[in-house]
Amino acid sequence: MADDQSMMVRFSGGKIVHRLQDVGTFEAPSEKLYQFELLDDVLAALTGIAGKEPVGQLAEALKGLVSKLDWYKGKIGPFASINFQQGHAHAILIGPTGLEERSDVRLGLTVLAPYTRFPDHEQTHPRVIIPMGRGEFQTATDSWETVEAASGIFYASGQTFAMRAASRPLLFAWCQSLSK
Repeated sequence: MADDQSMMVRFSGGKIVHRLQDVGTFEAPSEKLYQFELLDDVLAALTGIAGKEPVGQLAEALKGLVSKLDWYKGKIGPFASINFQQGHAHAILIGPTGLEERSDVRLGLTVLAPYTRFPDHEQTHPRVIIPMGRGEFQTATDSWETVEAASGIFYASGQTFAMRAASRPLLFAWCQSLSK
């Protein structure tokens, strides 16, 4: 919600922060019995931004949590890279099936392994994305933009977006309001 972010990023962020004042139901993370294949990519992305504020503190906080999250694969779609299925994962921190269970807000993490392109995806709810490192994001004009860490990106409901990682893993946080 910093002043240098767009109006829609600040507006959406404020709306979500306001909703988070009401606490949901918490479930303590547990040690997972399976090996998360992209854990090294997530940790490399977090290490790459350590000390770079404002995302550096968030990166440090996430390091101890990422191995305890339930990571899942998304659906394949148009223009996804050939390595998409094995080169990406999502985790929900807050929202349905998250560490904090709630139905009005969803906050998550997504990781893309190097040279992975996320498929074109149409938003069902407005979404704010916060890259935790440098990444490439497709804009509303269908052009690709290189975006630096902590740059808020707003995608409106019904808007198509995509993202891709270059030579380094790309980790980004995202949040959305699920109800009006």
